[in-house]
Amino acid sequence: MYDALFNPTLFVYVSKLIGIVHIKIPYEVRSLHKGDVLFEIESLKISNPVLMEEDGIIEDILVKDGQVIMYDTPLVIIKVQKKEE
Repeated sequence: MYDALFNPTLFVYVSKLIGIVHIKIPYEVRSLHKGDVLFEIESLKISNPVLMEEDGIIEDILVKDGQVIMYDTPLVIIKVQKKEE
């Protein structure tokens, strides 16, 4: 995760909620598109989806399914795919 802090092509998703994380990424899928669901965070019996903000490739999933997370918990590292102009 340390490398992601200094690499402009890597993006670390962090939790904006306290709750239980449910991974929605199929294990064999590594390339995702903007709007795809990464996780759902269950907080007060409400499921809140975490969506991809840009197209990218999953480098590492940092949490386990069913794990209790707090604010600013790193969830996943994504390698952002630059759009060619």
